[in-house]
Amino acid sequence: MKKLYLFCLSLGVIFSLKSQDLEVKLSSGNFTVQKTIDCDFSEQDPYRLCFFKQLPTDIEKRELKDIGIDFLYYLPKNIFVILLKKDLSQDIFEKYNIVSVNKILPSYKIHKKLQNDSFPEWCFKDDLLHIKVLFYKNVNFSDCIKQISLLSNKIESTNESAKSLVISIEPQKIDAISNIFFVSYIEPIDPPALPENKSGRTLHRSNTINTDYATGRKYNGDGINVMMHDDGYVGPHIDRQGRVDQSFCSGCSSSGSDHGDHVSGTIMGAGNLDPLGRGMADGSFLYVLGYSTNNYYNYVPNLYSNYNVVITSASYSNGCNAGYTSLASDLDLQINNSPNLIHVFSAGNSGSSNCGYGAGSGWGNVTGGHKQAKNVITVANLTSTGGLASSSSRGPAADGRIKPDISAKGSSVYSTEENQTYGYKTGTSMSCPGISGVLAQLYQAYKELNNGADPSSALMKCILLNSADDIGNPGPDYKHGWGQVNSYRAVKMLENNNYFSSSVSQGNTNAYTINVPSGVSKVKVMVYWHDKEASTSASISLVNDIDIQLITPAGTAFNPWVLDPTANSSNLNQNAVRNYDGLNNMEQVTIDNPSAGNYTLNVEGYSIPYGPQEFFVTYEFITDDVELTYPIGGESLVPGEQEYIRWDSYDSGNLTIQYTVNGGNSWNTITNSANSNNKYYSWIVPNSITDNALIRISANNGNSASISNTSFTIIDVPSNLNVYWPCPDSINVSWNSVNGATSYDISMLGQKYMDSIFSTSSTNVWVINPNPSVTESWFSVRANPSSGKGRRAVAVNAQSINSVCSGYGCTDSLAYNYTPLAIVNDGSCCYISGCTDVTSVNYDSTACYD
Repeated sequence: MKKLYLFCLSLGVIFSLKSQDLEVKLSSGNFTVQKTIDCDFSEQDPYRLCFFKQLPTDIEKRELKDIGIDFLYYLPKNIFVILLKKDLSQDIFEKYNIVSVNKILPSYKIHKKLQNDSFPEWCFKDDLLHIKVLFYKNVNFSDCIKQISLLSNKIESTNESAKSLVISIEPQKIDAISNIFFVSYIEPIDPPALPENKSGRTLHRSNTINTDYATGRKYNGDGINVMMHDDGYVGPHIDRQGRVDQSFCSGCSSSGSDHGDHVSGTIMGAGNLDPLGRGMADGSFLYVLGYSTNNYYNYVPNLYSNYNVVITSASYSNGCNAGYTSLASDLDLQINNSPNLIHVFSAGNSGSSNCGYGAGSGWGNVTGGHKQAKNVITVANLTSTGGLASSSSRGPAADGRIKPDISAKGSSVYSTEENQTYGYKTGTSMSCPGISGVLAQLYQAYKELNNGADPSSALMKCILLNSADDIGNPGPDYKHGWGQVNSYRAVKMLENNNYFSSSVSQGNTNAYTINVPSGVSKVKVMVYWHDKEASTSASISLVNDIDIQLITPAGTAFNPWVLDPTANSSNLNQNAVRNYDGLNNMEQVTIDNPSAGNYTLNVEGYSIPYGPQEFFVTYEFITDDVELTYPIGGESLVPGEQEYIRWDSYDSGNLTIQYTVNGGNSWNTITNSANSNNKYYSWIVPNSITDNALIRISANNGNSASISNTSFTIIDVPSNLNVYWPCPDSINVSWNSVNGATSYDISMLGQKYMDSIFSTSSTNVWVINPNPSVTESWFSVRANPSSGKGRRAVAVNAQSINSVCSGYGCTDSLAYNYTPLAIVNDGSCCYISGCTDVTSVNYDSTACYD
């Protein structure tokens, strides 16, 4: 640090500027600073925030560097963090449009999660706080380590290329760390889990039906339109690039909340900014409305009829356990009148509340009468590992029906927020859009399998519920509904045509044959119908009552699973039993270890006051085989990160899980005692750079095994991504090299997604702007080991510094593997000097400037 010298022409003098204060928005918080030119420098305080009236040109930045200002990094808007190294005269500030120069206070450097002595629990190990300390990029790393070690209990890890340390300290010393002048930021260490839309996608099996390898399924919701009711306009975010329409958001305003921003990303975010923020259906299109029950009447019919919106998603409540309200009745009617339309709702976050059902706290607390409609889908909140969040609202509906309908990831969900950011949120508000996105994937799958026709929403709801993984109590329950969503099993039902529809009239019984093959461990059959809207004065909301039985080849009859709705906590928590159901508009029969043969499904129109009643039948055959669902191939994993290996199975006992980094020539055991019923195992990705990794899961009883469909990649993410864009057509991209990378792919934001624009083995290249009309965009880079592809770095925004110059660079290649020396004017033309082949410089006399 001895090489850093700071001087001021007038030491101890503050030049006050007459004007309003300035606002600085940092990840540590929003701060107001006074306009000033702070020249009270010392060698131990060289870094400053420098506010410009307008961004300096490249020439101005070079001139300022000669004067004694190094530019370190940029903060929107028009703010740079700078290092001052020479005497400065006051007249330079006006000449270069410098508005203010301010000290960087210690409070600017501390992440919100580490402020006010409130620390995340995952940061504590052995009663010590573990934090990541970041330094300015120009520092002597060894000197920094020496000084930090005097305050820390231990240097846990170092990253010289990123100029950062992970240290353990006594919590009260965090302020002392922030006061060190070469420390640029302090943040919590990473939590043990990955950003949760990724774990949500794998928990829901969305990854298996929209794969990262070329020959897999590609159901990303393309061609499916979703309408989201939420808190108003969603803010700018490139994850929604080209796939959002807010023109119907009548009366909407910027609410100051980012609830809708977050929800939208879970439905359809592309992960353009951060690949880990990718949502379920990253090909679907979103229509945004502010939440109002009137929108169901004012906008939904128009959006459905004229814009083919088939899925709506809303995470708002209207009274706890409000019962079957008029809105619920209206929604049932609307869905019957619009046979492809489905409404998806959050169950609520009142899991411990007493909302008057009669069983005390913890039961009957679904929030909102609209969520108790019969033909909608209401969603409970799960963790990454399939556990029920304690806050998740529970059924029954006011009349004893099964609510919620299904469960999905809703805890610690990582998704889009305002102004090109992401954040974590928890609640059924986050699980609801997970189901909405999965439905968009399933709608697309049906359309591609059925010549472009939209499916009946009754069929889609039946498939969604019957394919769910049974969790919690056996059979349906009032906490999880019919289980945890499994889009992979759902798609296989569609692909195998394991469904049909028919109708039944009052008093009639229809018989259907279902052939159960050999080797089946469990058969699941469900009958579902969109029921006619009920009167709000009725004590039971079911109108048309269908009863089913499944008869084995030997003549044994199995009734559907039924819950006891008695308003008593003990009754409500009992396992489902086989009986007749007179409450719900879906019935499911399951049989364990069925013998092969023809089974008869009897569907009786027990009470059909408004008939005939259409219904749908779906069926699934589950075997004892274990099947890997993540990672299955094409994924980009990062050494040292935690991943959840996932699989589908049915009572396969203990499992052995192995990985290979050489395509199967040798295998390494992760565990030989994974419980198959857990369906996941936490794994720390090894530090082995490869494009030929596989996972293999084997049942210890020797009955089955499953392996990744194709290889996946393990390699680090490029760091220190920088973009320099001097002219509209010439863009320089640079980053730190990645161990084991043989090439890098540069991507730029296109009409919807981050599009690859160049591949190189260098870490500093010039590229020609593929769209010269674009002068502001987002850029990223990924490292590739051989033929594999690593994860993209978090994208950075850049804009053209000059709008009039053009034609700079070498014309013999799309990319220029050289470092520019300067932008010069030779008297006839401006150009960038430093080309490897100066004869190929493209001169453009019209682009000259002084």
